[in-house]
Amino acid sequence: MSAYTDNILGIDWLAVDPEYQSKGIGSRLVKWSERRARIYKKNVLFVWSVKAAIPFYKRHGFRKSSIIPIDMEEDREAVFLAKRVRL
Repeated sequence: MSAYTDNILGIDWLAVDPEYQSKGIGSRLVKWSERRARIYKKNVLFVWSVKAAIPFYKRHGFRKSSIIPIDMEEDREAVFLAKRVRL
């Protein structure tokens, strides 16, 4: 996690090993990040993600903000998603 401005906290990257996906681990990590945002009084939480994970983040209230072309093996674009956090 990284604090970028007075009101923004970022999840730099979040990944769960495929063997452990669909067991609630990613959801717990997102909720943990939201709690940290509240503790640090940050009202925006963002994450960099691959396109395949967009549905997961949308289920947690994130909205796509931008797409950045980068050289990644599986997915050639990184997606920036953000959500408001109630303090």
